[in-house]
Amino acid sequence: MFKQFLTVFYRNALRSKSTFLIYTIGFSTALTSVILIYLWVADELSFDQYHTPQLYQAMYHQPTDHGIQTSGQTPTFLAQALKADIPEVAMAAVATPPNFFPEFTLAVRGQHVKGIVKFASEDFFNMFSYPLVAGAPGQVLKEKYSVVISQTLAKTLFGNNPAPIGETFSYSLLSIQQDVVVAGVFQDLPANSSEQFDLVLPFAQFQEIVKPGPPNWTRPEPFFTYVLLKDNSNLDIVNQKLSTYIQSKDNAATSILFLKQYSDNYLYGQYTNGKPDGGRINYVIMFGIIALCIVTVASINFINLSTARATQRVKQIGIQKTVGASRTSLTVQQLGETIFLTLLSLAVALLLVKWILPNFNVVTQKHLTLAPTYRFVLSLMAITFTTGILAGIYPALYLSGIDPVKALKGKAIGPRAGNMVRQGLVVFQFTASIIFIIAVIIIYKQIAFVQSKDLGYQKNNLLYFDIDGALVEKTDAFLTEVKRFPGVVQASGMMGYLTGEATGISGSFTHRGKTITCQSLQVSFDMIETLGLKVKEGRSFLRQQDAGQTNRWILNEAAVDAMGEDHVVGKVIDGREVIGVVKNFHVQSLHEVIKPMALALVPNQSLTLWVRMQPGKEEQTIDYLQKLYTTYNPGFTFRYHFIDQVYAQQYASEQRISVLSKYFAGLAIIISCLGLLGLAVFTLETRKKEISIRKVLGSSGREVMLLLLNGFSRPVCMAIVLALPVSYLLARAWLATFAYTAPLSAWYFAIGGLAPLAITWITVGSVAITAIRTNPIQHLRHD
Repeated sequence: MFKQFLTVFYRNALRSKSTFLIYTIGFSTALTSVILIYLWVADELSFDQYHTPQLYQAMYHQPTDHGIQTSGQTPTFLAQALKADIPEVAMAAVATPPNFFPEFTLAVRGQHVKGIVKFASEDFFNMFSYPLVAGAPGQVLKEKYSVVISQTLAKTLFGNNPAPIGETFSYSLLSIQQDVVVAGVFQDLPANSSEQFDLVLPFAQFQEIVKPGPPNWTRPEPFFTYVLLKDNSNLDIVNQKLSTYIQSKDNAATSILFLKQYSDNYLYGQYTNGKPDGGRINYVIMFGIIALCIVTVASINFINLSTARATQRVKQIGIQKTVGASRTSLTVQQLGETIFLTLLSLAVALLLVKWILPNFNVVTQKHLTLAPTYRFVLSLMAITFTTGILAGIYPALYLSGIDPVKALKGKAIGPRAGNMVRQGLVVFQFTASIIFIIAVIIIYKQIAFVQSKDLGYQKNNLLYFDIDGALVEKTDAFLTEVKRFPGVVQASGMMGYLTGEATGISGSFTHRGKTITCQSLQVSFDMIETLGLKVKEGRSFLRQQDAGQTNRWILNEAAVDAMGEDHVVGKVIDGREVIGVVKNFHVQSLHEVIKPMALALVPNQSLTLWVRMQPGKEEQTIDYLQKLYTTYNPGFTFRYHFIDQVYAQQYASEQRISVLSKYFAGLAIIISCLGLLGLAVFTLETRKKEISIRKVLGSSGREVMLLLLNGFSRPVCMAIVLALPVSYLLARAWLATFAYTAPLSAWYFAIGGLAPLAITWITVGSVAITAIRTNPIQHLRHD
């Protein structure tokens, strides 16, 4: 039985080699794309899923003049308050957010290494699923000067000792230096962890450093609070209690507290006016739709060519029915051939994926593997069989329904039979292709826009590096020498960075009874000039006038607007005198609007040094900085970052999406063109006598070409009409995730619509020109 099936399949493939090749290429390409997308989507969906579902993060909804802002920044005392007041809370912990600090310098036995630090309260390892290879989860953060390190850091610091419990090393940041004792070692965090760190220190140690003031429920603090609810706790009931919890502590508070499942943060991290508005899940859904479209496009190719070439199998099916074959058996046979073809294509696709995967990992910045896990194999079989059934069911029913008498007389299928279905499927193919093309153009233009937009500061030729080691005590002398070098335009320092989570310190100030949430960027002298900020009103910080002054501010325009004032220079706001106003500048990505910011003068507490270089002298300046750094800070490595590159990394996800969209859109178009090519070849083959008769009756080659192009252009034009409004709506929805967007040009949609039409003309025209140039006598001599 199976041998007979293979024989029939082989003969049919041999009889129509070009069609079989188009089928195989189409299915293989589609399945390759789907497997790659599946691997990427599965990895995205796995982030933080290894934590218990009872783990939540405390979040705030804060009403403002610009709507409701949602944030995870909470005060340090909230964890203990929730544990004491909310019966459903089993444990609670406070921790510093990701990337809150620059990398700490760790020193042991004369060697210095860098490490990403997190401070957390003692229940942290009881709540999070970070397995310990040494130490007890509830004990490792109990002692104030203990530390828990990763396996990799343990090996770096202490060699082959897998459990260096009791060993000591020191960390330093600015003038802070502390010896700590290893109390535990945790397994290296998996790649699908949304947060990466090398060591965890007790939060009590952090509080000893910063010395927090008395509890204030109305003033935000830049810390995260995590809660572990008891089993069978109802989240809705807990959130209902929390909705008035802050007001019960302070009547003046306006914020609303709620809990959000921790494992949802990675995919569902975006809020608009207090409402969940997706996040990375939008890209997961988008690529899922792309995978479905690619499979559908490949299936449409098969359906179109199978039904169009049905005339070649009419007599075979007629004979099979005459000798007793039922419609069910014929349907099963036809469907089996399609599924067998998809299985062959799957084998080719797996080879292609294995070849492409290393480069795909480079593009996506992931570590995807083709591991034959139970879930992967099951999913792969489901995708393959679904594709085979989707592609084969209509042709199988179509062919098995042929009347055997008409089939043997050669009248079973007229030249226009099934034409409407094929036209409709071609319309769908090109509708999807046009949407893909326009999406790729708009994503590319938006990324180009954010990369070239004026940020309010000059990001070119500007680098920064961390202050550590002996440089902490010699910062002023180091900067003096740096400024003397001819390639340096200006240099200064600040506490923290200019982009990302560690930008400034979150806080608030009160003006006329109104609390305004504001970030504070703590800078040294000459920082405004180094960044190239534009002073709109007042002046910058000056050594002659501001030395020793710690109660003076420079605000940005957004802070002034939030206050509802026109002029604030000279006024005292919250105990500080405003000496200047700078024009707005971006410190967060363009997904967010510019928020109120205050620049505070803190000349002796810089964490990073910033150097602006003269264009064309970057290489000499960096060489000089490296030598000078080594002189001032022996034993430490000079590691610098260009701010324009760091800024670009904020849009790494969008850039990767842009590249992937371009590739997958290209594959969808190629598959569509393959089907169009096959359909054009077959159509011209069936109409060759018609073309010959037209030429004999006086039609020119141009007239025949226009006739043929017109037939294939109609479904593409219908696809353009359908795709353009859909593309516009999708573009508006995606761009709405940015606070600042590139304008939507009509040219994007014109190019997206005309490109497939031009491809159709080239594809059909290249095939048609051969038929037109053929001598009509060759096709008419037998008639």
